[in-house]
Amino acid sequence: MREKVAKNAVESTFRFDITKCKTRYLSRNKGIKWYIENCMIKYKV
Repeated sequence: MREKVAKNAVESTFRFDITKCKTRYLSRNKGIKWYIENCMIKYKV
């Protein structure tokens, strides 16, 4: 039970970071290429 909770916590943190990254950079109009290079590679999505 604990392991599942820990895994979910990691996944939700991970998802939150990606969303934050996406929102921050796309809202500044850096462009999708920049977003992919900096967010996708950083988080290995």
